[in-house]
Amino acid sequence: MSIEDDIFAMDAAFIAGDAFGEQVTYQLPNGQQTKCNAVVDRQPAEHIEGGPIGASRRNFIVELPVQTITWTPRVGDVVIVAETKNSSTMLTMRVESLLSQDAGMWRVRLA
Repeated sequence: MSIEDDIFAMDAAFIAGDAFGEQVTYQLPNGQQTKCNAVVDRQPAEHIEGGPIGASRRNFIVELPVQTITWTPRVGDVVIVAETKNSSTMLTMRVESLLSQDAGMWRVRLA
């Protein structure tokens, strides 16, 4: 096995179980949807600069497997994710930025 194969295997094992991974839906601008397990890091809400006092927004960082998300995520793509882990309330969020990519995962910020 190559180092790249090792990374794929570790990433797949990390997100496959319920402890870390959870199902999200990635939607391209053309409407094509792909479901995959991903790691969702729900960060504390951020204050909106220049917004009214008390205005905030959700701030999620999601790690998506490159084996499933075979295209480069783009700003504005839609990711449908649970509001909290194991919640039935789903949020439709947009890719705000591509943070990083390695052999196994895309890391994106949602807003």
